[in-house]
Amino acid sequence: MRPPHVPALGLTLILLAACGGDDGGAVVDAGVAVDAAPPVPLIGDVLTCGVAGPVGGMAAGTDLQRHDLDLTVFPDALCNDGTGAVIYYRPYEGAANRDRWVVQLLGGGGCATGQDCADRWCRVGTNFSMTQMTASVAPRLGTVGAGIFNRRPDNPIGGWNQVLIRYCSSDTHGGTSRDVVIDAADPVTGVPRQFRMHFLGARIVDAALATLRADGVPALAYTLGGGGAVTMPDLDDAQQLVLAGASAGGAGTIRLVDGVAATLRATNPGLQVRALIDSVFGPARDALDFSRTELCTGPLAVCDYQTMTEGRARVRPYQLRDEDSCAAWHQTHAPATAYQCTDEDHLIRHHLTTPMFVRMGQRDELISDGYVGSFSLPGAPAAMTLAEFAAVVRRDVAGLANLRATAEEGAAIARAPGGYSPTCSKHETLRNDPATFDVTIGAGAAAVTMFQVIAAWTAGTPPTIVVTPPGGTDVCPP
Repeated sequence: MRPPHVPALGLTLILLAACGGDDGGAVVDAGVAVDAAPPVPLIGDVLTCGVAGPVGGMAAGTDLQRHDLDLTVFPDALCNDGTGAVIYYRPYEGAANRDRWVVQLLGGGGCATGQDCADRWCRVGTNFSMTQMTASVAPRLGTVGAGIFNRRPDNPIGGWNQVLIRYCSSDTHGGTSRDVVIDAADPVTGVPRQFRMHFLGARIVDAALATLRADGVPALAYTLGGGGAVTMPDLDDAQQLVLAGASAGGAGTIRLVDGVAATLRATNPGLQVRALIDSVFGPARDALDFSRTELCTGPLAVCDYQTMTEGRARVRPYQLRDEDSCAAWHQTHAPATAYQCTDEDHLIRHHLTTPMFVRMGQRDELISDGYVGSFSLPGAPAAMTLAEFAAVVRRDVAGLANLRATAEEGAAIARAPGGYSPTCSKHETLRNDPATFDVTIGAGAAAVTMFQVIAAWTAGTPPTIVVTPPGGTDVCPP
């Protein structure tokens, strides 16, 4: 059943992942011009229908403390509407965790076209809203430590230094474009409007990491715990870092984690970096039949993977940061297929070399909506069913065990990925306590949680990938 906040998600999902040069350059397509003159008003000054919706919001709390990134040092740390980006942080608990960090990229959909951005701002046709486009509705003091930030005894990373990079750029944390001028219809009145937006998600992540390294700014001080200010450790002294993300945050993790690891290891060669990627590992579109999709049967007549992949980069109103190793590999080995580097499905299966753990629900209520009833499996007589979607997810998560043999950069993958795939439908689980801790796969004493599998994978002992088989037993909290 389609969630109420994702009407016609198929097209939007297909268009959401694209990559371009880090420095961008003018792009003019479908009424969108990149890097146009700043005098055009920002989106919030033009569209008066802006509304904050409940989906993807953050609960106010006193666990992780708010910090507004310093725009005098990081002038590109801007949300879609020009407000300054925000992070939330909490220092470690227990001396052994002083140099261990978990940094999470928040999810929340994105804009596939300029009109999508206008609709998103006004929450028309989507439950996403200006909540994911501005810092103006972010909790003023702090937020709660939930999900992987919950400091309960069964969370092995709960006592680490914790950082949440709030999502406000609508670009899966990968954008590098400032002052994008967009022509779109007012979502409420239909009147043509022109406004300006920033898509600077990658720059926000850069600024957040520089802040944690006290690079050009003072070290952060945590004051919410009582007993005076506690100075955050320096990220440059870290021994371990987990970069985590779900949904749009997971897509950002795929695109950015290898670069983040390289940047931090330049001054800290012994740093261990891992990725935790949730709710974004759907079926690879290069292996699907497009003939029944809206893209193929509608006026766009996009009926194959290459046309879709190249086309979505053209309609997207911003540039994404390149995943450098993918571009280099294809330039050397297969230049004609370099367009695949615009697809995070391809990146995670072929070019992400940082050790990663993938969590994916076999019936993810959001991701499955983009496939079920639209794409088909090769040779199948009808459009994909939810059962077929689940079967592909099972197969692909289990197949991560062989990634070093199947990936284009397999020789550079030092450690096979870990994985966890229950039948659950919950989307974006990493900030949700029941979905993080109460989901189990298996029965009785053999039932295992995600963190138990992560611990085994980290230690290099089985089981490193656990997938609920057909007819198997798992527990999915409501």
